[in-house]
Amino acid sequence: MQSFYGSVAWGIEDVRKHRPGWTDEMCREFLRDHGQSIADAMTETGWEIIEGVLALAEQEEMPSWRIAEAGKEVEV
Repeated sequence: MQSFYGSVAWGIEDVRKHRPGWTDEMCREFLRDHGQSIADAMTETGWEIIEGVLALAEQEEMPSWRIAEAGKEVEV
């Protein structure tokens, strides 16, 4: 069974989209210096989205969503 369902990676081209004049090394240095802060913010936002989608699914009883309950997945 898969233990995770989301993954994101940033590269120099992602930084360059916002700073087209930067060199590869400048982009790498930015990611080295700020990568953990970016990852922390993405994780926090991910938890908020999971909570919001679960709440919406429970309120609307969307049949396509599965909610983990008591360690097993059940159809809502």
